[in-house]
Amino acid sequence: MTSLQRRVWTAVGFIPLLIGAAHLGGLVFFLFFLTIMIGASWEFYKLMAAKGVQPSTKTGMFFSIVLMSLTFFTGTEHLDVFLAAFMIWITLRELFRPTITFPIYDIAVTLLGVLYIGWLFCFVVLLREMPGEIGMRYEIGRSFVLYPILMAWGCDTSAYFFGKAFGKDKLIPRVSPGKSVQGAVAGFTAAVVMAFVGRWWFFHDAAGQPLLGIS
Repeated sequence: MTSLQRRVWTAVGFIPLLIGAAHLGGLVFFLFFLTIMIGASWEFYKLMAAKGVQPSTKTGMFFSIVLMSLTFFTGTEHLDVFLAAFMIWITLRELFRPTITFPIYDIAVTLLGVLYIGWLFCFVVLLREMPGEIGMRYEIGRSFVLYPILMAWGCDTSAYFFGKAFGKDKLIPRVSPGKSVQGAVAGFTAAVVMAFVGRWWFFHDAAGQPLLGIS
């Protein structure tokens, strides 16, 4: 299966589920994105292991699940205590692992997985639940979620096709050899266009300034 075919089939299967979960909100939405987060965490730690690092995969994924669950069920009130406890726990655990070679690297990567994936996914949950917290209609939360995803989709799709067709100058070969300057410019432009389209579609009766935080 080619990269394009994989993208198409992923979109065909993912978009209806995403829209349905965003529309329903609540526990369904939380479980939908929790499943995605678990898959993303597993992929992240697997990639790091392939680079020779030895992250504590199960521990990192467990704490990411707990972090996202706390966000959904209790909000952000206790997250600072949780993150402090996690850092202490993972440091002590990694230092006493018998097979570890570079404990600082492994601790850093395990922690990065929780913050980069688990913690950032918490904001998706917070976006969906935000209307109920600020006195707005709860169903508006689906637009808070779909709006930035629309921009990300526009950016990624435009960067992919434009980069394939016209990409000549490598953007940052050391990080991602396949990315081009032309694709990056096309992606950024498409994201801006989608921001205006999304505002018209989701928030046509809202002022523009409050949407800056969401986008």
